[in-house]
Amino acid sequence: MLLLATARAANADPADDYVACLIGQSAVALQQQTAKKDSEAAQKVAYSLCKEPDGLEENESEGLSDFVYVAVEAIAKGVWPSK
Repeated sequence: MLLLATARAANADPADDYVACLIGQSAVALQQQTAKKDSEAAQKVAYSLCKEPDGLEENESEGLSDFVYVAVEAIAKGVWPSK
């Protein structure tokens, strides 16, 4: 079982880990906000905490940023994850 967990972690895509970090840290930042949810401020916090993987091409980076933006907006509006 330990070998399987180790193998899975070694094969993880750094871009996927980066997106997970950004969405997770944004969600934490949103949760800590007391007033109206500010997804832009939450994403700024996340981008300051999550390290972009080396070798990420500009077009891939832009696509990931778009995905993160949509996900964080949905979290801020309370529509994602769906219930």
